[in-house]
Amino acid sequence: MKVSAVVVTRNRKTLLLECLKAIRSQTRPVDAIFVIDNASSDGTEAILHQAGYLPAAVSRSTAAAAGQGQKGCPTVLIDGRTVLYYTRLARNVGGAGGFQLGLRQAFECGYDWMWIMDDDTVASKNALGNLLAHSRRPEIGFACSKVLWTDGSVHLMNIPQISPLVSATPFNAADDEGLLLVNACSFVSVLVGRRAIARVGYPIGDFFIWLDDIEFTRRIVRNGFWGVYVKESVVYHHTPLNRAAAADTDRVENAWKYYYQARNHIYLSRKSTTGLKRIASLGFFLSNSIQAALKRNDSRFLFLTLMLKGFAAGLRFEPQIEKASDADGSQC
Repeated sequence: MKVSAVVVTRNRKTLLLECLKAIRSQTRPVDAIFVIDNASSDGTEAILHQAGYLPAAVSRSTAAAAGQGQKGCPTVLIDGRTVLYYTRLARNVGGAGGFQLGLRQAFECGYDWMWIMDDDTVASKNALGNLLAHSRRPEIGFACSKVLWTDGSVHLMNIPQISPLVSATPFNAADDEGLLLVNACSFVSVLVGRRAIARVGYPIGDFFIWLDDIEFTRRIVRNGFWGVYVKESVVYHHTPLNRAAAADTDRVENAWKYYYQARNHIYLSRKSTTGLKRIASLGFFLSNSIQAALKRNDSRFLFLTLMLKGFAAGLRFEPQIEKASDADGSQC
């Protein structure tokens, strides 16, 4: 069984090194790490060289001389067994585009399980081992970790979506095995199976940021797989604050993100509801967005404008889902 990690990063080189160190410290080592660098400008590539993750001679022009991975990714063998594939993109394609690319690379290299995480994720030493140990049932499409903040409290941004029935199966149908069924989860430590990707395809890169993880994991569940929550698998999410995104309290520099939140949310509502339920869902989101913007102490018009533009864009947003190819691993 081949297992890879997929990490998307942008301008957080110090956190990335912590993330990679934790991956390398797993009791069950990964066989490969795919790092997708979203056009970082903070010296991410240089620090990977310094830390020994990339051959010293590798650059965009000399990568061929130092060894190539799948689709031209520079590679290096670390810890005597783990291959690192590093791809630095010329432009920022967002977390969604990065995870779409990273999963495609890992899938086409023939990996059986792909462990996804942001660059500010720090996994405990047995996080991966516990995910794998609880993913033996053939119906499991993904398994997600318990995500804590830096002080050990549960992270409010990464609570899996659970309902009494998940695709007509009680959420606690396998709790004697230490599993709870979930409808969806974040990309902060989720292990995705090859069979699931082969059936449903990749995350939607056009989402750019926010809700791409919910759409993707929800799609896996709706295609007949189980998504499970494994409390024994613990990771830490190193965000500045322990809170979910909220337009009424977020920093002004994050205002642009709420365009994508609104657009992607409306797309998901359109695809998951019909008739009066759809109208009610859209109306509820619009009302909440307006109220959130008006509650702010500053930049009310900016947040309101971005969310209304996102709402309008979501009504006609029709991104394509990229299907997985029948790869045998020869691309690596």
